[in-house]
Amino acid sequence: MSMITPLSARVISAAFLLAATIHAPASKAADPNASSKAPQGVTVPVEQFVSPDLLKGTGYSLQENAVIHRSVATFTLVTPAGDTTVVGTVSLQERINEIRAVGTLEDMKKSDVYLNALKASGRGPVDTAKGLVTEPVDTVSNVAKGIGGFFADVGYSIVSNDPSQENAAKTALGFATAKRNFAYELGVNPYSTYEPLQDELGDVSWTAVGGGMTVAAGFRAVQGTTGKVLSLSRTANGMRQLVRDHSPRKLQNINSDKLAAMGVSEDLIDAFLDNHKFDPETETRIVGALESMKDVEGRSDVIALASLAGSRGRAFVLRDTIELIEQYHNKVQPAKRLIVLSSAVFIVTADKQVQAVLPLDYAMSSPGVEKSTSAIVANLRQQDLAPGSVWIAGKIDPQMKAMLLAQGWTKVTENARVALSQE
Repeated sequence: MSMITPLSARVISAAFLLAATIHAPASKAADPNASSKAPQGVTVPVEQFVSPDLLKGTGYSLQENAVIHRSVATFTLVTPAGDTTVVGTVSLQERINEIRAVGTLEDMKKSDVYLNALKASGRGPVDTAKGLVTEPVDTVSNVAKGIGGFFADVGYSIVSNDPSQENAAKTALGFATAKRNFAYELGVNPYSTYEPLQDELGDVSWTAVGGGMTVAAGFRAVQGTTGKVLSLSRTANGMRQLVRDHSPRKLQNINSDKLAAMGVSEDLIDAFLDNHKFDPETETRIVGALESMKDVEGRSDVIALASLAGSRGRAFVLRDTIELIEQYHNKVQPAKRLIVLSSAVFIVTADKQVQAVLPLDYAMSSPGVEKSTSAIVANLRQQDLAPGSVWIAGKIDPQMKAMLLAQGWTKVTENARVALSQE
């Protein structure tokens, strides 16, 4: 693992409170899929920082106020299935995309193409395959005799403890492949924990496999009603294609080889890949973003941080951070190395400036922030490093911006997610 040699233990232990104070906490409340009571914080109208096209749509509406806690927004979505909270603007966008995808799949199930495939599939193959979920030993044995054995992925699915790995029968019968392809066309993560999406993807994939309905035919039946694909970087889109085309087992092998080529140790690779808080898509997108930052030092430190992620929420925040950093590296200023300071990742450029690219929704000052960030700037200068620019993914209040500039940060940019995503 690479060392953070220019930074003293004193700077690291100081926890870079700029991030520690306003960065999303690694807790259950940070889980983008969590449905829990909103944390205490400042109430802000969502129209102040959420795109108008996301405020309301088919199958959902967004409550008019969000709660900003440590500069991260907690939203409440009202759906026919009940109210649910979503933490973070990117999580909100992805959940809305999932809701739209559910609507598309429901429309698909009403089409003649789907109904004909459902009729052609009969109940036998579907019931047999679903039987493997509850009676895997006997049913797998019987099916194996009929198809002459399993390929490597099927064998892996029997012994794997990865929650994202499909059941052995689903793998063998092509269910997992169909599901990944439907998810890709909808612009959603096939390993999402959003249950309504998983239910609809499951139904459509079973019918496609049993009734001979291709993915293309299914979407032609609902042309113009597919889910809205989120705006992603070229690298992230390439990683989504990789997820579509490969099983979790193969993705692990691909990601392992990429990390090894970056100089990450075998033990660290294993620790990261065995952390199932990262679903296969999240894991692959992190590795892809790091791989694109050629010859940047400190990538092993990022993987070390990721291996310790204790929640899906923390895994999601880390993915978001790394993808923003990758866009900064490719479009603004190349990173010389990456450093980890109190569970946050920062850029050091060749001029020895520290650049902060933070996935915050609405950065706000709070008691103690000014004192803490001032102490951090002083510590950086003692280590022959200087504060550089601060890039906030969402908005920043004027008081917070003025405070950072007064402390020596050279530039503070808001709406960085939009700025960095532009080609």
